[in-house]
Amino acid sequence: MERIPPHNLEAERSTIGAAMLSKEALMDVSEEVRAEDFYNEAHREIFGAIMDLYRDNVAVDMLTVCEELNKFESDEFKYRVEESKKIVDAGLQGLLKWGLVRGGELLRELGEDAMAD
Repeated sequence: MERIPPHNLEAERSTIGAAMLSKEALMDVSEEVRAEDFYNEAHREIFGAIMDLYRDNVAVDMLTVCEELNKFESDEFKYRVEESKKIVDAGLQGLLKWGLVRGGELLRELGEDAMAD
């Protein structure tokens, strides 16, 4: 039986949505969350695209994120962006949950360290 590492997909989606809806949320999230913290591969790619735009001082919104994701030529990523935006209620839920994304990664790291011992 395969063990599934700790993760919270709702928190991941909310974090992405908040980062797209609020510049303040994006600034806060960018200080604490890394693309590698996301369990879901599509979420890692979306967040990576958001951070690339942010670092390049490009406005982060649905249009710019979708344009950035077009480089991957995958409709799945664009679907995830739309899904993320729908989940977040004005970015507030994401502000509360971005810490859970980072926390999930920390739990996975602890689990890996425990398994290695």
